[in-house]
Amino acid sequence: MMPEVFLAKQEVRGLISALREWPSSPAGWFECRLGAEADPPDCGLMLEPFSVRGLAHDTVSAAIQGVLLRLAHILGAGSNGQFEQVAMLGLEFDQPLQRGCAAEALPFFALHPEVALDRQRHIPLVETVLIQLGQPQLIPSVQRVLERLPPGISLDQFGVLSARNIPVVRLNLGGLQPGVVADVLGSCGWPGALRPLDADLRALARHCYSLEIGLDLHLQGVSPRLGVECFGGQVAAAGADDNLTTYLVRLGLCTPAKAEALLTWTAALQAAGHPGTWPQDQCWSERLLAGSAVRIIRRWLNHLKLIHLDGKWCEAKAYLFFGLEWLRLSDSKVINPALSPENTLL
Repeated sequence: MMPEVFLAKQEVRGLISALREWPSSPAGWFECRLGAEADPPDCGLMLEPFSVRGLAHDTVSAAIQGVLLRLAHILGAGSNGQFEQVAMLGLEFDQPLQRGCAAEALPFFALHPEVALDRQRHIPLVETVLIQLGQPQLIPSVQRVLERLPPGISLDQFGVLSARNIPVVRLNLGGLQPGVVADVLGSCGWPGALRPLDADLRALARHCYSLEIGLDLHLQGVSPRLGVECFGGQVAAAGADDNLTTYLVRLGLCTPAKAEALLTWTAALQAAGHPGTWPQDQCWSERLLAGSAVRIIRRWLNHLKLIHLDGKWCEAKAYLFFGLEWLRLSDSKVINPALSPENTLL
């Protein structure tokens, strides 16, 4: 499934071992660093918010079970039914091949568009999450940033990276045009170099359709590390000069081998093309529909992410998504998609 430049064959067994401790999910992603050849990916799972309580069962590790139970409490009726504000829930696992079953789940919350634009709704949600996850000390930093944002800037997603050495809240902000990002970040207290960032963003914007900004907030305030997520225009044809992957190769942020591998990721896989390796439960579910539809695994490049630090770009990542879907054979349309690219975590 994965090009070997992203996941070597000898690493697959270790990843499968880690997966046995994780909850079941209809979709997920690989977070692949593009600047080095031998760099195993981080991984993530995408979950429907209402399914979280049912996933906290004995087959997952005790640590992950604890996270799922806390998330179920946050999103359930006991917290004013706030799961209705969350479009999708993500669990990210940093370096699962190194950490194995000890990999901790970092939760991310993708918000419905109307909630993302409403400070009166999403600020209390972030506060509830931080309290329930044992990080209430981060609330003032979050409040300062979100309350200073101008109208029209959305909080599309936020995550709590509490398992790292220094607990961090990540805020993904949308609705920002490249030319105003520096001014907005300055008003939010971002301590990075604004002038080089402004020039770099204007150049980057020529190679993609839209940008989102990822701010990391810790106890002392806003981190100088800035994430910039790029959507659309990532991969054109091989050898094209104006697509984002070619641009990243020129900047030294992506190896040519990984740029080439990204061209082959987007696909729709069916059982007929993978005899003997297709999940048996998916074959059984097809039989229930008497040949009217088949199960497919769809793969897509959701976005690319660049990190800006110390006045320059320093790293690039690709988010390779995959999910189970039904394909209706009568008209070749996908029905009941597990997750759509336009509704995925960033």
